[in-house]
Amino acid sequence: MKAWVLRTWAAIALAALLAPLAAQMPERPMPLRWWRMARARQHLGLTSQQQGQIESVFVGNRKKLIDLRAELEKKSLDLQTLVESESPDENAIRRQVQAIYETKGEIETLQILMRLKIKSILTPEQQTKLEELQRDVSEQRGPRRLEPQRNPE
Repeated sequence: MKAWVLRTWAAIALAALLAPLAAQMPERPMPLRWWRMARARQHLGLTSQQQGQIESVFVGNRKKLIDLRAELEKKSLDLQTLVESESPDENAIRRQVQAIYETKGEIETLQILMRLKIKSILTPEQQTKLEELQRDVSEQRGPRRLEPQRNPE
């Protein structure tokens, strides 16, 4: 009975861990490599030097993000294994949940620092234009849906 209760609570904890990931997804962001798009380059007045600097920041951080996301996926799988075991160890589950949150924090920190580095490459005027462009793209695409649309009957 105790193992069933612990597994149930651990499954709830796992669902609670994954819910913020979906909530953190931005509403239709700019294309991943917006600085490569002619429209964005022209609108912002990006120089080829700025474009190269942004690409360098992106590539360097992208590799780290890939590694961190793989690490997060492995940790999530480990948590699932702990939760589904015959006699779940509450302390081990707590440690694994903490490890998952630490990795999520590393991902978020890296993403924010990458945005800051890219922002530092742009002039204040270009930063303003980029924010306007991002708003325009977001408005054109509409909000991101996490659930499939249902057909009204």
